Amino acid sequence: MIREQAAEQVGLAASGAAFWLVITVLPAAIAAVSVYGLVVSPERVAENLSGLARGGPDSLGTTLALQLQKVAATDHAGLTTGLVVSVVLALWSASAGFYNLERAIRAAYGLAPREYLRARGRAVVGALVVIVGLGLVALVSTLASRLFGSLPVVIALALEIPVLAALATATMAGLYRSSIGPQRVRRLLPGALGASVGLVVVVSGFAVYLHYSTRYTAVYGALAGTVIGMIGTYLGVYVVLLGAVLNAQLDSPKA
Repeated sequence: MIREQAAEQVGLAASGAAFWLVITVLPAAIAAVSVYGLVVSPERVAENLSGLARGGPDSLGTTLALQLQKVAATDHAGLTTGLVVSVVLALWSASAGFYNLERAIRAAYGLAPREYLRARGRAVVGALVVIVGLGLVALVSTLASRLFGSLPVVIALALEIPVLAALATATMAGLYRSSIGPQRVRRLLPGALGASVGLVVVVSGFAVYLHYSTRYTAVYGALAGTVIGMIGTYLGVYVVLLGAVLNAQLDSPKA
């Protein structure tokens, strides 16, 4: 597996995909606020997404939160031409992240990229799914925090961990299937499970490292949050691609 990930240049693919994912976070969040703002209060959606953004690196999270609040403060007088154009542009921008992530996953599987128009069309659909998911997270997050917050810590953890693990595994499996085509679930689960566990380990380890390290703030100053966000995203994407390599190796006749 180590030789295979080196041969497929997984690290290089992860860096490119991570860059585009960080770039497209804001357009995706703006599109979510704009779309769900037609159904519920845009201020509510922006507030919930801002709460999630503030959980990230300081400067990056603050920038996202402020921008979302500005979007929510604009006039949302129903479905207008300006709103449609802005959502379409945000959707197209957000699709760049999904497009490059799919290319990276296919590379990890040892598959050639899809033709551009087909791949970009799929990326737009994928970005739309992500935007809908962001909106749902924004709407449900407050209710979930209240529900779990009212429970004893042990019970809350006993419920949260399996739910989050199942959601992460299902998301990874769906991402692999979307990138390479229809597959049996059992052929996707090893990499999906491995990636889910790996993400927990990486996020926890990176968070501990940042807690005891002041090097990023000293070197990058106000940009430290953005740099940390990009490095964290790179590590996360790398783990996802390693899960894809694992699946490809298990499916290989030589395995």
